Amino acid sequence: MAGLCAYLIWLGREQADGWEHHVEQTLRVLLQLFTSGFLPGNDAGTTPSAPLSVVLDYLRREWSRMPLRRVDVDELASTAYVSRSYLNRLFQGTFGISVAAALERLRCSRAEMLLTRTDMPISSIARECGFADLYHFSHRFTLLYGVPPSVYRGAGGPASSALDHAGVRRLANALWS
Repeated sequence: MAGLCAYLIWLGREQADGWEHHVEQTLRVLLQLFTSGFLPGNDAGTTPSAPLSVVLDYLRREWSRMPLRRVDVDELASTAYVSRSYLNRLFQGTFGISVAAALERLRCSRAEMLLTRTDMPISSIARECGFADLYHFSHRFTLLYGVPPSVYRGAGGPASSALDHAGVRRLANALWS
């Protein structure tokens, strides 16, 4: 959004050949974004279904302190008194991702922060983020990011993030904001 606005300002200053056409196209894109509901935060007023509210409350309580405990889908479904498959359908419909994938990405997002902002040993980060051991953490992290945790740390955190997925970002905001 900010990039499009900066582009509009630049077009207005430069006024190169055909700049009016580019301004018109860019304004059309901005208008479509506003009217289509694809802007972040548009779902802020929506209330999650009762089972999802129960699951979110449960996760808030369980993950309010470190180390994060590995919470599985069956545990969450049982907490909300729904089947595992129904909970997955709710998550898929609300967040666009399965429960298990969302939980793993949330734990990896915590690991991202610890890798880039602390000097904790990677094995300690694995434990703090609810992974069974260093090998399991490294394997799952590498699958998600394409690089092992040590390389991620050395690069200062590549451009990708577990929170790049809009649904995971909304879930993280619902849990930790």
